[in-house]
Amino acid sequence: MANLEKIRNLSFLEASRIVSKRSNSQQNSLNIQILGSSQLEALELYVKALFKEYGYEAFLNFLPFNTLQQFLINPSLKEANVLIIFPWDLCSFFDWRTGVLDNSTLKYTDVCESVDNVINRLKTLTNTSIIYVNASIPPYMANRRQLRLVSNMMLNKVDDLCDEVIDRNKFSLANYLSHGFPFVNSELSEISFSCVRNILMKEPKKILVTDFDNVMWKGVIGEDGVNGIKCNNDDDGFPHYLYQNYLKFLKSKGVLIAAVTRNDDQLASAPFEAGITHLEQQDFVKVLASYNAKSSQIEGLLKSLNLSLDSCVFIDDNPLEIQEVHYALHDVTCIRFPTDNNELESFFESVSSLFDLGNITSEDANRTELYKARAASLEISESHGSDLTEFLLGLNMSVSVKHCNVNNCDRTIQLINKTNQFNSNGQRVDAEYFKEYINHSFEAYTFSLTDKFGQHGEILTIVLDQDNEVRHFVMSCRVFQREIEKFALLWLHTHQKVNNIKIDFVETQKNIPFKSFMSSLNTTNDGNIYFLDLKEFAEQNLDTNKLFKLEA
Repeated sequence: MANLEKIRNLSFLEASRIVSKRSNSQQNSLNIQILGSSQLEALELYVKALFKEYGYEAFLNFLPFNTLQQFLINPSLKEANVLIIFPWDLCSFFDWRTGVLDNSTLKYTDVCESVDNVINRLKTLTNTSIIYVNASIPPYMANRRQLRLVSNMMLNKVDDLCDEVIDRNKFSLANYLSHGFPFVNSELSEISFSCVRNILMKEPKKILVTDFDNVMWKGVIGEDGVNGIKCNNDDDGFPHYLYQNYLKFLKSKGVLIAAVTRNDDQLASAPFEAGITHLEQQDFVKVLASYNAKSSQIEGLLKSLNLSLDSCVFIDDNPLEIQEVHYALHDVTCIRFPTDNNELESFFESVSSLFDLGNITSEDANRTELYKARAASLEISESHGSDLTEFLLGLNMSVSVKHCNVNNCDRTIQLINKTNQFNSNGQRVDAEYFKEYINHSFEAYTFSLTDKFGQHGEILTIVLDQDNEVRHFVMSCRVFQREIEKFALLWLHTHQKVNNIKIDFVETQKNIPFKSFMSSLNTTNDGNIYFLDLKEFAEQNLDTNKLFKLEA
């Protein structure tokens, strides 16, 4: 499933573009009914777009305006996916368009009777997701206190029955009076998102699979080390502190917690062994640490636990990881961990809505221990993940290249000295030495990346000596999977007219990602020196250039 926090705020143009895309052969067709007493057709474009992002081609049906009560009475029509109801559906006297308009006031007992009758009808819709819009109601009571009492009564009575409650600030009286559409125009995508989510996520989830870096803690353990990451209740670590405590809470309620992280076992365990985390390693049913595709790790984990794909929620901060899992495992619900604290409340709300934390038995509370035995023998999967080419093309990636000199190489030096995972040899440099010999004994080029998610800054450096030997080739882990490392080699060939290079490659304990990259290249070697024909490499990777726009 797609990144929930991203696609819940589609613009009209984005929704139109998604719907107009040609459907692929893997998309299944769904006939969807979204019913209510008001005009809901304006949701159609966004609902179709959201379903398409989830891998479905949706065909929608709506009820004619103001025919909901007939639907509830007629037993032959009780087939619906989502039912959107308002206070006046529980008591027709409160309909702004057709309710009580004379000088009489309503009795509280009459309202309760009406609400109870409708609630009893709604209870027969066992396969329907019910969304209640807690909209404002006309002042047809004796005083404001009674009006507030009635509004709260209706909310309380419907709360146990409905799957979601939508705030009244999303209701538009002006739209409802003018053309029967009850929502604020800017909330179309959000309302549609609620409909789609409730259709696809009717069954409670059973397992949450989480990433580590910049999710469990602020920072990258492989680059920043244990002392450089943060997950305490301070400014930088607070979101991760809350997240860890929330996972602890979910685990106590019987939800299985697992982890899939692009690290090796030693790095993944380090924060827990150092005692700086609030969640303990024993709280996880399994921690899968590798540099292989996360989708294959998740699929293997679920098989070992005898759980279905649609029982799983996957949380990661990296949009490429989210998409990789989504493309490979459509039925897994993927949620991006927020990078903006203003999105935290929405994030926790989305995750909480997926799990049933009601009646917890002693078996539920001990579920992690029961499932650990099943996952104990699970090994890391070596299979490849899904093809991200289409997604990468949509990132609108732009690259600028800087020829480094003594005055602009501080970030270049920092990249070389800080990067561990994508690092050709792990060698560090002395800043004064580097500045003294730059552009005399070697040339250094640093690449900056911008995409639709923002500016990533200077993220990759290549240093070559006079014999075209790559002394340093480093890249920030923030941009893994974007293929900018391939683009950098293509740029050397195209713009610097370099046809052959030698790469000084030394395997370290931490540079497994670079080792994997080297294994994908057609090289020969003499000891630590690997020879690469860039002309041949360029011919084999022509499509990589299409992913990037080179800035002047």
